[in-house]
Amino acid sequence: MLCENCGEKKAEFDYIQMEKNKKTILHLCLDCARKKGFKNLLPSSNLIVGNILAGFLKEGEAKSTSTMPKLKCSGCGLSYGEFRRHGRLGCSRCYDAFFDNLKDLLRRIHGSNDHVGKAPHSSQERFLIRRELSRLHREMRRVVEREEFEKAAVLRDQIRKLEQIGTEKINPGGKP
Repeated sequence: MLCENCGEKKAEFDYIQMEKNKKTILHLCLDCARKKGFKNLLPSSNLIVGNILAGFLKEGEAKSTSTMPKLKCSGCGLSYGEFRRHGRLGCSRCYDAFFDNLKDLLRRIHGSNDHVGKAPHSSQERFLIRRELSRLHREMRRVVEREEFEKAAVLRDQIRKLEQIGTEKINPGGKP
């Protein structure tokens, strides 16, 4: 693809702008990108975030577009294929739109799908409850798969108790 600014050189950068829920993409060559004020740019032949992410994807999955899901983000209109090519999500809604496809990728990159870092002090207790609920749900899925229904019942009761505590923390006194 040629640069949309000069029309002469190969486009190596995608400048994506979101304005009033409308996405505009401008494909630029290295020189035009620098003229527009983008500094410290690496040409895509040297480094593409998508290529780094593709390394985390399953062998063959990154190359095959026929098996790629036909998903689009309702927020910015980014397709899953575009994300795979560029390695960048367009908006915060992309995480929801592509969650099923992103969760394995994020697990390979970060080692977990669960946030394990710091939480704001004001919401730390709720955060810890949500993290424990997530752990209990995963454990319950495992024991149900192994058909250990007694353990699953115990976990179910623990989940219900934590959900009740979490509801009280979010909505003290049951006030709307």
